[in-house]
Amino acid sequence: MKTGSLILIGCVMVLSTILIVLITFYSIQSSHAGALESTLELRFEKELITVFIRDQTLYSTGHTELTTIFFHNLAGAHDKLPKTSGTDRIVAGSIVSETAKSGTYLTKDGAKEFWYMIDGNEDEIITIELQDHEFDRIVFGSEKNHKLIKQINEIVSDFKPIANVTTDNISVSNGFSETQNLVNPERCLGGELCISGKMDGVIDGDTIRIGGSGNFLLSTSFALSFAPKLDEDGGGEAREFIETICPVGSEVLIDQDGWYPFDRTHGNMIISEVHCNGMNLNEALAESEHGYIGVGYCKNSEFRDRDWAINNGCPTYNEARR
Repeated sequence: MKTGSLILIGCVMVLSTILIVLITFYSIQSSHAGALESTLELRFEKELITVFIRDQTLYSTGHTELTTIFFHNLAGAHDKLPKTSGTDRIVAGSIVSETAKSGTYLTKDGAKEFWYMIDGNEDEIITIELQDHEFDRIVFGSEKNHKLIKQINEIVSDFKPIANVTTDNISVSNGFSETQNLVNPERCLGGELCISGKMDGVIDGDTIRIGGSGNFLLSTSFALSFAPKLDEDGGGEAREFIETICPVGSEVLIDQDGWYPFDRTHGNMIISEVHCNGMNLNEALAESEHGYIGVGYCKNSEFRDRDWAINNGCPTYNEARR
């Protein structure tokens, strides 16, 4: 009996040890799974920068897009913290503590800033200064801050407006050398190109070519409205849809987007709102089965507050600033 008792006690001790090891193991696993590393990062693409928050756990990585910055929205970057004030207003969902400042803030000067700072990384600061954007600046910490600052400032230095435009003598600057004299119609928004001409051809569902006096030809893509390309499903149908509304020879009015005037990825093609035969082609395409609104572009287009843009997915100005 004594030997049997010792064996039983030994088995219990072994099982207890195994149980403790298992509990400890799973506790460590749970602890790591809950330990979240969160960083704000930039992804450089053609003509724009995507700003996103990267959340990483032991088992997965998630990305949440914060905003996009077109190159013409960049004013510069540096490694200095902006001045703060006790009168800065904190937007709901933002936090300020002894160790962190994260979220959206409205300064006493009326600027809108987004911060993603953790105490202790003051040597890794990058402040991106913006213009004509939903944010006036973005402030965060990155181990690659000096590299990113240099890269952004080089973009700002190299990125220059295509042309100085006037409504008296507009130089068509997307590869065509002719000029067009015109009076800026009241229906155009802002002070960019406002051109009337004849439909010369539909390139695809969201891009057309017009001609006018002086034998000029000008290609334009639709602001905010997109359609499949010709080699994609539905591309041919989208082009036929626009051709039906606006056949070759029709009178066309082009109102260039003052905030995002050029698509430099396609030969400096201008971006515009297009009117033909009493219809807004951007609106017609967006509301049809052949096209859609590029919601990610809304914040950078002067047409974002048009009824046709809002009704098809663009957030209102107040919604975008929340």
